[in-house]
Amino acid sequence: MEFLARPDSFYAERIDDLVTVYYSQETNEVIGSLIKGGSKYCQKLKEKMPGFSVIIQDGSIMLGHLFLARMLESDMEEMQVFVYKKLQKVAERSNVSAPIFKV
Repeated sequence: MEFLARPDSFYAERIDDLVTVYYSQETNEVIGSLIKGGSKYCQKLKEKMPGFSVIIQDGSIMLGHLFLARMLESDMEEMQVFVYKKLQKVAERSNVSAPIFKV
């Protein structure tokens, strides 16, 4: 799953096993992300936090919800939480969702 909120030139930084963050080359602001293993992560999420499974009902997930769920996990470093908060805001402003298969 990949999204870009703005068509800027960007550079990428992998922040964990789930997300690569895209930053604008012009402003260094978070402008999007690449999510690898999203379906597998959502299955794991359903098992760990069953209350979040409702957002996967129609076969898609709002990326802002996915980022929020990831922030709630206890293994996050402070800097990762900071970046995830930025990703969540960008995804919610963009109203972006992604299909989740085999969940």
